[in-house]
Amino acid sequence: VLLLLVAAGVAGAWFYSDWSRFVDAPLAVEKDAPPLVVAPGTSFAGIVQQLDSRRMTAADPLYWRALAEWLGVSKSLHAGEYALVEGITPRELLLKMARGDVLQHRFTIVEGWSFRELRAALAKDEGLAHTIDAMADDALMSKLGAPGVAPEGRFLPETYAWSRGDSDLDVLQRAKQAMDKALAEAWDARAAELPLKSPDEALVLASIVEKETGVAAERPRRWMISASGLNRTPRPRARIEAQKSASSVYMKYRSSSPPTASCRRPCCGRCCRWCRCRWWRRRSSAR
Repeated sequence: VLLLLVAAGVAGAWFYSDWSRFVDAPLAVEKDAPPLVVAPGTSFAGIVQQLDSRRMTAADPLYWRALAEWLGVSKSLHAGEYALVEGITPRELLLKMARGDVLQHRFTIVEGWSFRELRAALAKDEGLAHTIDAMADDALMSKLGAPGVAPEGRFLPETYAWSRGDSDLDVLQRAKQAMDKALAEAWDARAAELPLKSPDEALVLASIVEKETGVAAERPRRWMISASGLNRTPRPRARIEAQKSASSVYMKYRSSSPPTASCRRPCCGRCCRWCRCRWWRRRSSAR
């Protein structure tokens, strides 16, 4: 019996010593190694098996299980995409997965993009789940909680972080919420004497100014475009729509009005009835 106890003690001491070295020993991660992708529903054994199949660890799965239990994270590991850097240890990897410290990607909505351009950019991003490709614009806005609202100008130009599993609809939802918040803050801080009646009118005016001064050299003219738009605001809406700057009309009809064969301007390729663009104005004034 004494010999058995001694043997058990020696084996336990050896196991603890070997396990302690495993806990903080760097995994076999190569430079620029692909991230570790843990799908939803993956078991702890499945995660360890994935590490073993990529030859990042040769440790017994029992060591990983003991480490997870010791850290208290065996049942709190998150699915996602995790960056693997050189020198990462089993302890650091499990703690990262317990925090949900997933790899973050970026998607940027460029200032001045039309909604068609925004949708095209989302469709080209291979990392996002594509859920809106077959949706019409009005159905998409209803999905975002804004039925009957035109999509142009409703998404704040900004860079948005997303992680594996997020969809294009998730990005649009964040961008719309960000725009709603920014618009509400701007509306609350507006000058009392402005003739704008609603946040939507302010958004239309901002879209006109941005589209008319998209070139950096024309940015100093922003106050002139703003003043022109404000001077038109008190007039009846029918006259406002008729007198809005050409660029805002172009934005409005860009996704709905097909081009005609009779007129293909080099700036946009749309019918000249809607395309009173800067190029056309310069050409007309030179005649």
